[in-house]
Amino acid sequence: MIFSGIVIILLTTACSAINANRQSKIKQGITGRVTIQSGNYFPSPNRPTPKPKGLMTVVYVYEKTNIIQTEIKDAAPLFKLVKSKLITQTNTDSAGYFKIALPIGSYSLFVKKGNAYYANNFDKQNNINVFIVEKKKVTTVSINDNSGTTQ
Repeated sequence: MIFSGIVIILLTTACSAINANRQSKIKQGITGRVTIQSGNYFPSPNRPTPKPKGLMTVVYVYEKTNIIQTEIKDAAPLFKLVKSKLITQTNTDSAGYFKIALPIGSYSLFVKKGNAYYANNFDKQNNINVFIVEKKKVTTVSINDNSGTTQ
């Protein structure tokens, strides 16, 4: 009985800490969620499309990075090395949420996937997963690892 009470208290405290972390405010930077999809995503009238799940991982913030500043692992969107300047990194919570206070600027975001960096969004100049932070604004981002899906 005492053990189950302790477990409930610990779970409540952990959930409260996660919710408090999500709700705490930053005045300028990036906030978002990393999700992962896997399995069959072929449209089917008899089956609803599964929703992405939050991913507990590391988010790396680099200065704006072009594909020529990387070493591709086997094929993009996996990279074994990012040669631009690392600005900061943070862990996502158990549901994939994160937030990072940053100065004004353009940044490339990567997420840890095994022993590689993952980023699957490119602009016309082959800059990778670029997000802009403006003065006194928080940019909301969504990073979805869909490399394990069948579409």
